[in-house]
Amino acid sequence: METPSAEEQQFDQKLEVANKAKEAYAQLYKELVENLRLEHFEDIVNILKADSVAFNKEEILRYFKTNLQQDVINSMDKSWATCNIGVNIATLEVLKDKFRHRKDAKWRPTGKTVEEQTLPIRVQKLDAQCSYLRKQVDFQNAKLEELLQQNTMYRNDVEQFKVRRSFIRDQMHRGTSELQNLKNEYEDAIVQILNQD
Repeated sequence: METPSAEEQQFDQKLEVANKAKEAYAQLYKELVENLRLEHFEDIVNILKADSVAFNKEEILRYFKTNLQQDVINSMDKSWATCNIGVNIATLEVLKDKFRHRKDAKWRPTGKTVEEQTLPIRVQKLDAQCSYLRKQVDFQNAKLEELLQQNTMYRNDVEQFKVRRSFIRDQMHRGTSELQNLKNEYEDAIVQILNQD
C-alpha cells in the first residue's frame, strides 16, 4: 500500500478543516432557527385569529422550526456536494499555505491593483446600468405622458358631464315650476267650475 504524499496529507487535513467549517455553519443555522419565537409570527397569528382558525401556537412553531431547519440543512448539504465546496475550501487553504511566504502583490500579470485592473469592466457595467435606467426613465415618461393625456380627456369629460348635469337640473327646475304652475291653474279652474255650480 502506497503512503500518501505530504501534499495529499496536507490536502486531507484541509479537507477536515472544510468539513468542520460545514459543521460550524450547520450549527449556526440550527441556532438561528432555535432563536425563532412566537413574537416573530404575531402578524400571522392575528390573521389566523381573525379568520377564527383553531390552532396551537407552540405546536405550529415547533413544526415550522423543524421543517425550516431540515430544509436549510438539506439545501446546504446539496450545495456543498454539488459545488464541491469542501474540496474548493481545502484547495484554497493549501494554496494559501503554499504561497504564504510570498509578500509581493504582483501575482497579476499586469502589475496593476485590482481596482485599476477592473476599472474598464466597472465602467462598462455602470454605462450599461445608466443606459438601462435612461430607457426606464424614457418609458416611464412616455407612460406618464399617455396617462396625462387620458387624465386631461377624462377631466374634459367630467366638465362636460357637469355642464350637462347643470343644464338638466335647470330644465328639471323649470319643468317642476311649470308643472306646479299648471297644477295651480288646474286646481283654480276646478274650484271655479265647482263654484259656478
